[in-house]
Amino acid sequence: MTGKCQNPLFDSAYCPPSLMTLVVCGVASAKLIASVIISQTDSLPAWVDTMIDTAVIMAFAGTICFFSSRGRPGRGLGRKCHDESRRGPGDAGLMNAVLNTALDGIIQIDAAGRVTGWNNQAEAIFGWSKADALHRRVSELIIPSRWRSAHDLAMTAASTEKRRNWPGRRFEVSALHRSGREFPVELTICSHGSAEAPGFIAFVRDLSEHNLVEDNHILATAVIEHSGEGIVITDASNRIVSVNPAFTEITGYAPEEVIGSDPKILSSGFHDTSFYEAIWSSIHSTGRWQGEVWNRRKTGEVYPEWLSIACCRCDKGYVSNYIAIFSDITARKVAEERMERLAYFDHLTGLPNRALLKDRLDQAVANARRNHKKIAVLFLDLDRFKSINDTHGHHIGDLLLTDVADRLRSGLREEDTVSRLGGDEFVVVLPDVADERHVKGVAEKLIDTMSQPFTIDDLAIRTGTSVGIAMFPQDGFSGGSLMKAADTAMYRAKQAGRGTCRFSGRHE
Repeated sequence: MTGKCQNPLFDSAYCPPSLMTLVVCGVASAKLIASVIISQTDSLPAWVDTMIDTAVIMAFAGTICFFSSRGRPGRGLGRKCHDESRRGPGDAGLMNAVLNTALDGIIQIDAAGRVTGWNNQAEAIFGWSKADALHRRVSELIIPSRWRSAHDLAMTAASTEKRRNWPGRRFEVSALHRSGREFPVELTICSHGSAEAPGFIAFVRDLSEHNLVEDNHILATAVIEHSGEGIVITDASNRIVSVNPAFTEITGYAPEEVIGSDPKILSSGFHDTSFYEAIWSSIHSTGRWQGEVWNRRKTGEVYPEWLSIACCRCDKGYVSNYIAIFSDITARKVAEERMERLAYFDHLTGLPNRALLKDRLDQAVANARRNHKKIAVLFLDLDRFKSINDTHGHHIGDLLLTDVADRLRSGLREEDTVSRLGGDEFVVVLPDVADERHVKGVAEKLIDTMSQPFTIDDLAIRTGTSVGIAMFPQDGFSGGSLMKAADTAMYRAKQAGRGTCRFSGRHE
């Protein structure tokens, strides 16, 4: 008994080996040509990729079926299928193996919308096994309820159209998983069968991961574009390939002025070669670096920035890009300096306060002990300051203290420290002094300077100072002991008639 093939889509009787070979070669060449034509994109469009891959599978499957046939192939294009009993027993298994290795879900549907074919990937995508899916209406399985009526109407209309109107229509739609979860799919529909028994084949690709990647890309782009921090992306050769608007706002450079350039165009010149070598050493060993850097704006202004650099690697482990994120910390540095001045400097005179004096004196003592040097601590107290303050008011008193601070600074070396403890008391630290005679000369010079009249608001104000002196190591081995010894010596100087100096530990 003779009859038609059950699946005319794969009927080898209509396609001799030579034609099958041409089809396989043709579709493979088509994909190669298409890849070359759009070589500037990452991949072929999904629908083109799907159609070409499917054509290759179908042509390959047809060739296998043809050569597996027990009949004698090649008797012409008009030859009908042999009797089913003359087919090779392995044809169906080979066909199923080919279909089930496809990366897309492949669903065969008859004119009534019932499933007649369901490959392994369809099972993976929709959660329905082949046994559960066969002979059920496809709309009940994978179409969300709100779209089922429209789908059934479309299927009815499509069944009456001529096959030439269905070369491969592609849609992006929502599909329904067995669990009830909706997810996006790319759907390509092709006609098959005869006019008397029309059918369709649907090729389905799950877009969930693709759309997630695309959404993440859109989100990342939005974050970069709207970030308040400057972002620079370079290639593996450290050439700038992209910058964001905040980069332009901070540096003053437009994208077209820096793309293709090395980021060193931003260098301020403040850092030496070893600084940048340390940065790259960290990036190469750990993949990242962060820290404070001084860079230069387009205007030439140098500014501090907090910079983070990370390297990005491709799947094969090679460096593909470097990403630098930075923020202008000028305002923060100003605030830090202001806080430091409040913490360590006298707000009236700008001199180091008691806390900073202690730190510097302790360092001076440590250095003197280590290097066997001498240091001197001078404790100064203004003469008649209370009387001036009471007579002329606190405003004049404050201006006098400011002028006294300026005179003390101008009469000392850069390495010396002059500090205001509070009120009218000042302390001078002289590191690395030769002997007591040298120290006494400095003290007498300061006394003479303070005895000169101060002109404040057209007033000639006269004051003076008494100085107590302590030496390291004779009068103490710590900053605290030296301060106490110098304070005691200062009171002895006042008792001696003011405008004089006294060393600790002896009477003069």
